[in-house]
Amino acid sequence: MSWDAAQRGEAASGELEGEIDLADALQPPWLPPPLPPPPVLEAPGAAAAVCASVPVRVRTEQRVQCGGYEIVLQTIDADNVEALRALNAEVLPVTYNDAFYTSVWRDHGPELSCLALVDGAVVGGIACRLEAAGEAGQQRVYVMTLSVREAWRRAGIGSRLVEAIAERAAAGGAAGSMCLHVQTSNDAALRFYGRAGFHVHARIERYYAHNRGVDPPHAFFLRRLLGPRQ
Repeated sequence: MSWDAAQRGEAASGELEGEIDLADALQPPWLPPPLPPPPVLEAPGAAAAVCASVPVRVRTEQRVQCGGYEIVLQTIDADNVEALRALNAEVLPVTYNDAFYTSVWRDHGPELSCLALVDGAVVGGIACRLEAAGEAGQQRVYVMTLSVREAWRRAGIGSRLVEAIAERAAAGGAAGSMCLHVQTSNDAALRFYGRAGFHVHARIERYYAHNRGVDPPHAFFLRRLLGPRQ
């Protein structure tokens, strides 16, 4: 799925049986805020003031067992975001621009993204954002990218990355659901997210119409309610 396409917010074709509130399926286009102009350093101490304006993120790590391996889940910051870029470039068919990777660590909370490492090597990664869910005060977690290197795709790493974000979001209490778009013909992704507790909330005709080479251009909007799994 394309991050750029996910910002367009085309109208949905209709809501599928068993789901409600289609109005929250798509939101107005989202773009990261523009970068501020470079500061002019005119006096001693000005450099320190400039540095203070840049968000400082303390990297955290969580060790978990997954598929017989010890996985380190590492939050993403300015120093390791390039590892996410390299992973996505290897795995995904879409190229994401600098603004996207800056937004991952600067504009979205550290609980919304992480890398998965085995013996110090990056084998997977997920990047999400928090967005309005269409009703006053409600928010949801939107999965922007999820990547796992091919050799590790049957080790449960993708599922563990999704669960890590879902657990953090549920604990924080700010979001009531987790969602994403998946191409209607991507059976493997649909099975994966189905096992992860997602359900088809809507079908969106021509969602990928502006993405050259994507055929069919239609998408399913998948949603998972956060909280205890049934």
